[in-house]
Amino acid sequence: MKQPLLRIGRGLLVTLGLTAFLLCPFLGFYFAYRPAVEDIIRWRRLADPPAKPLQIVYLASDYSMDTDSVRVWAADNQVYTCTHEACVKESFATPSEAVARAIYSHNGNMVFFQAARGQIYACTSTTCETAWWAEPPGETTELSYLERSHVVAWTKSGESYKCSEQSCENFNAGTNVIAPDGLPPYPPGEVLGRRDISRAVGETDGGYHYLLMDDGSLWYWYSGSQRIFLYYLLVFVGCSFGIGVIISGSTAIALLAAFVKRRKRNNERAI
Repeated sequence: MKQPLLRIGRGLLVTLGLTAFLLCPFLGFYFAYRPAVEDIIRWRRLADPPAKPLQIVYLASDYSMDTDSVRVWAADNQVYTCTHEACVKESFATPSEAVARAIYSHNGNMVFFQAARGQIYACTSTTCETAWWAEPPGETTELSYLERSHVVAWTKSGESYKCSEQSCENFNAGTNVIAPDGLPPYPPGEVLGRRDISRAVGETDGGYHYLLMDDGSLWYWYSGSQRIFLYYLLVFVGCSFGIGVIISGSTAIALLAAFVKRRKRNNERAI
């Protein structure tokens, strides 16, 4: 009776191992490869804040791994951080006078505003400080508050400047931007704002790209290979598990069968 049971058990283990070996590519496709391909071939919409977004003011990807998080200034004069799931109101102070526009910031703890009369403010969660640095030539589009002695400013023409209290000088700060070829087709409507940033983590590098459309919708696209890497990792682990089950299970059952057979032979000899 034991021999048939052992054969059945060995057959079940082999079947389970082969099933895991054959299913792991399909599981990898469903949980990793398919979402990665969806990210690659289309823009994905983020959540909408309570008021219409007017400008993108910061990308969380600058200093964190929140790859689908973008901070915007909205029509209600508030700042929101939006992901796929929701938009959360941030506790930033705003100038006491009317704000004409926000300026993109490279600092996660600060938002820059320009008032209708031209004055620039650097606002934290508690206060807004008037700009003490000299203005670069042209319209400022990005600011990086490095320290009290100076800031780095990018202008609409693409130039970057290092500005102190007295003057601004040309400064090759780079753009911190990646704009690859082969972007997916834009969503319907006019693009009001776009931000791109690169990120490299080990072997999974890529770019994060954000759009603000004229209807106030926010969109996100990731051009990296991180999820493709996870797909291959899942396939490798799944297939290794299947092979391991087949080998270890068959070996264990073979040893057990040999032990039972030897014990039976010894019992027969004893009789």
